[in-house]
Amino acid sequence: MKLKTKYILFIVVLHLVFLGLSYLILEKNKIFFIISEVLVIVSVVISIGLYKQLVEPLNYLREGISAINDRDFNVKFLPTGKKETDELIDVYNQMMDALREERTKQEAQHFFWKN
Repeated sequence: MKLKTKYILFIVVLHLVFLGLSYLILEKNKIFFIISEVLVIVSVVISIGLYKQLVEPLNYLREGISAINDRDFNVKFLPTGKKETDELIDVYNQMMDALREERTKQEAQHFFWKN
């Protein structure tokens, strides 16, 4: 099961439990019911925001893996302004620079070896 699927499943189950519990409050205290429903909505909005923040680095990784598989060492990512993602981007860009340098050295050695 993918990480995205696990996260979505966890969030859905968690919010369904919250909704069920808030339904139990409905009959006893309508104000607490309304407050709990507002909290569930806020929680859903926060969960969606967290999901987007968690998926973004994974998408960068996927794109980077694709570029490496295609042996395209010229692909570089721009910083996003988010600390964790930017750290990942910095490491990826450094790795691509090192791979490009190594490939250039090997091509130069191969060229001189033939001549």
